Amino acid sequence: MLGSGSVGYCDRNRCNIAKAFGSEVSHPNGLIYHDGLVYVAATVRGGIRVLKFSEQQPPSLEEVDVIKVPFPIDNLSIDKNGDIFAATFPKLHIMMKSFDDPYSVKPPSAVFKIIKPSKSIKYQGKESTGSDGYQIVKVMEDDGKILGGSTVAVHDTESGRIFLGGVVSPQIAICETR
Repeated sequence: MLGSGSVGYCDRNRCNIAKAFGSEVSHPNGLIYHDGLVYVAATVRGGIRVLKFSEQQPPSLEEVDVIKVPFPIDNLSIDKNGDIFAATFPKLHIMMKSFDDPYSVKPPSAVFKIIKPSKSIKYQGKESTGSDGYQIVKVMEDDGKILGGSTVAVHDTESGRIFLGGVVSPQIAICETR
């Protein structure tokens, strides 16, 4: 349950393991590809591994950075601006219980926005700098009463809305900035 994981890729001829993680990345999930980099969320331990393709044969992924996020992450999404949104679980043990009864168990959820080092951010008047120059801003957190079980967050840059849903969430939530 708490072992390692890997990231694979497929070309026209076959599938390969591009990166095998040791125990430092348990349950890699919700990956995205942007600007030549692969971002992989670690569902159980938290954090995002930043990988790039190496030129060696066979091709593989080389870890170039780790973005520290304080909670376990399920899925990542990227908006039109290139900002990453991470749906996280402030209390993973409650999230695990909700798989058995999603209508009664309401796990807390939180969403973080991660901005690459080359950009600056002020979100609702607050500035935040994370590990390795990445800026990490918590854009919302809920105790489970409204956003219970959100496993994915998608940001629409044109409307400013964040759409939330989840495998154990009984509803989809649409959040607007105030």
